[in-house]
Amino acid sequence: MIRTKKYNCGNYQEIEIFNVSPRKRKYERARKVKESTPAQKNLNSKRAQRYFARLCNLNFSEGDYSVDATYDDAHLPANRDEALRDVRNYARRVRYEMAKRGKEDVEFVYVISNHKGDDTGSKARCHIHIIFKGADRDVLEKKWKAGYCNTDKLRFSETGITGKALYMARQGKSKRCWGGSLGLKKPEPIVSDRTFTRGQVERIINDPGDGRFISKLINKNNKTKYVFTDCIVEHDGRQVGFFSEDPGDGLGFSVLIRMRRE
Repeated sequence: MIRTKKYNCGNYQEIEIFNVSPRKRKYERARKVKESTPAQKNLNSKRAQRYFARLCNLNFSEGDYSVDATYDDAHLPANRDEALRDVRNYARRVRYEMAKRGKEDVEFVYVISNHKGDDTGSKARCHIHIIFKGADRDVLEKKWKAGYCNTDKLRFSETGITGKALYMARQGKSKRCWGGSLGLKKPEPIVSDRTFTRGQVERIINDPGDGRFISKLINKNNKTKYVFTDCIVEHDGRQVGFFSEDPGDGLGFSVLIRMRRE
């Protein structure tokens, strides 16, 4: 059975296609489902990193800021709990200042880098990566009180800020290394078992660069039209094979299609 998960992330869309056992419950109609946040909030797995990138693309846009916050010797945290406290206090100061300026919609997501004293064995010095929505640059730079703070406007590519998000994700592999404000929208997929036929998926697997064919398939039932960016075919042997019924035969595939609004 071929299953599709479609994620609408602001101006970007990601579509996952994979095979599941016919014993799984079938989705007769396309429906939105809730996905849980990756366990322990670490970014070790591919699933966690993709969730994080979708979260960032869904919640942030041009004009928002990325923040790289470093520590001086006097404020260097002894452990992850202290670093987490610093992030929360920083965000609270930013929100308080922006509220005085009449802006109440400040949202953020952060990653605490791997560093000495955590469970990753890293020897690096602790630093923090944060993305802020709804905050002014001068406030972001002034309200970090533990060292040096550098801010830049987010730069968007064909895949949004996926590159920035994945860079941040690679910096944080420990437990509880990332989090965000409570107002963030969560990426929720629309799941269907009837979107693509077996023949269509086989053609995508055999020619993942055929953007014209893939765009035509995806846009035919969409009110919003999307432009093909890229298609990644992965072969890890865990999925039930498209060309065999044996999940362990090494013929399993999964597909990730990425697109942007016209």
